[in-house]
Amino acid sequence: MKKKIEIAIVGCGAVAEYYHLPVLQRMPEFKIKYLIDPQKDRAKHLKNLFRLDAITESTLNSALEDERVEAVLILSPPTFHKDLIIQSALKKKHIFCEKPLAMNVDETVEIIENCKENNVQLLVGYQMRFDGKYSKIYEMIKKKMFGRMIGGHGLHFANAFKWPSITKFQQDKKRGGGALFEMMHFVDLSSWFFGKAISLQSYVLTKDRKLAVDDIAYLSIEFENDVQVSLHIGWNKLTVNSFTVFGTEGYARAISDNKKIQYHAKDFLAQPPILIKPNRSISPFQDELLHFYEIVQGKTNPITKEREILQNSRIIENAYLQNNTSKVVSLED
Repeated sequence: MKKKIEIAIVGCGAVAEYYHLPVLQRMPEFKIKYLIDPQKDRAKHLKNLFRLDAITESTLNSALEDERVEAVLILSPPTFHKDLIIQSALKKKHIFCEKPLAMNVDETVEIIENCKENNVQLLVGYQMRFDGKYSKIYEMIKKKMFGRMIGGHGLHFANAFKWPSITKFQQDKKRGGGALFEMMHFVDLSSWFFGKAISLQSYVLTKDRKLAVDDIAYLSIEFENDVQVSLHIGWNKLTVNSFTVFGTEGYARAISDNKKIQYHAKDFLAQPPILIKPNRSISPFQDELLHFYEIVQGKTNPITKEREILQNSRIIENAYLQNNTSKVVSLED
């Protein structure tokens, strides 16, 4: 019988309600001991909605003093992440934190250093790594099925304005809003797939003038070994999620509304693609939390590596700082 890990959840907004709590309810690996939100009524609402035997609090203090709590799940707006993580690390609690991890590179460095100093594990919520299509493409890259890598293209659009956010932080730049900042999953996939980023060119725009944040972004990233990646990210009525990886021996495309990966080998001109089954996945969120369980148990290391976490933060920060010029920014240390 598996050991049940007692956890505290900080942030009882839409991400907790629609993604993490429905998954945690069916996972015997975890016991939700605390639900924490500055709006305590919100924590009580989720406790009643999911019929949980949990303590509701407005601050993290009680959970951090509880020796039975081994881990904290931070699902709050990004502006609170750094302080919550450092508080948790000082009390030797392992940490799962939703993306984006931090508001900038300096915060990211401070978070990583505090977790290392206190010997606690940190997993960042890049759940697309647990999507069976993308984990299969990662395996294909490692097996050199594409030959020498040439590059990739990601297209990620979603309607953020229909998302039932409680705090609406996605539309507030000071709290971590903006299409590129909030929808950075393909930046992370690129770091995971292609390794070290060398340079960046970006255009970050606000097409809807009623918004206070960006709603569309284009990034051109050069990775090591002359690999070029372009990413289009946006918020509008279009909803699409696709990533294409290509090399000298072929290319593969994963599309959100297609259950199989389309693989085209070289010289297969005018031929239908080979359809490849993705890796088995219960759901990206459940697989991600199973991975976190194994991390807390000391059975594995986080799939999100320090250098990737830092690189993602560096790419996002430089994309905004570049301010839509044609300048190419170096990403090397």
